[in-house]
Amino acid sequence: MRLIPLAAVGLLVLGGCATKGDVRALSQEMHWLRQHQDSVLTEIQRQNRLLLDSISTTMALTVDARGTTANQLRQFDRNVTQMGQLVSEVMGTLGRIEQRLAAIEQRGVSSAGPGPTSGGMTADQYYDAGMQKMSEGSFSTARLAFEQLVAEFPDHARAPDAQFQIGESFYRDRAYDDAYVSMERVAEAWATAPRAAAALFRAGVIAEEQRAFPRARRYFTQVRERYPESEEARQAQAKLRSLPGS
Repeated sequence: MRLIPLAAVGLLVLGGCATKGDVRALSQEMHWLRQHQDSVLTEIQRQNRLLLDSISTTMALTVDARGTTANQLRQFDRNVTQMGQLVSEVMGTLGRIEQRLAAIEQRGVSSAGPGPTSGGMTADQYYDAGMQKMSEGSFSTARLAFEQLVAEFPDHARAPDAQFQIGESFYRDRAYDDAYVSMERVAEAWATAPRAAAALFRAGVIAEEQRAFPRARRYFTQVRERYPESEEARQAQAKLRSLPGS
């Protein structure tokens, strides 16, 4: 139940220089930590209430009261100690994040701050960092790198690839609606990019996996109609023939 501070991971992914992405990552982490702290504390409190009820019942029934009650009291004491450790760790982590945010603000990083290349990382570096985190299973952290690439380099050749990976990261996190939206954006924002057909086809595959067959049929039809000369169009045609109800 111990929390592992995530701020260092996010900052390492996005580079050693403070950027607007740092602020966003840190702010998101603070929000996550507070939510996680609340949920864990609620669970511990619930366990403690159950233990107290159990202790009262055991004492009333006087069934092996001495041994059973002593064990439950020891568990209650461990929960209280664990709660104190949790609060101390979370507060320490939040304090370090707040100090980092204050330092960033003092260096003049704000929404009206330096231009898009102030982070000191190239589009390829953002993309490579994101793919590294994807391979490690750190999908939310990878997503921060891809989002930063799209925000800073929307016209770069890597931008549609990064947007595709944002959708893939949502899929890995089982946030399927967000995955659909992210894949659709590839075809909307970079309609002529090679990733556009691939993104719509991938959205169709995800919908098929979720047994959302009308949605899958719509995506595969879009691939076939918008990109008829692509390899994805050929695959989409095969998918359309095999979908239930076809």
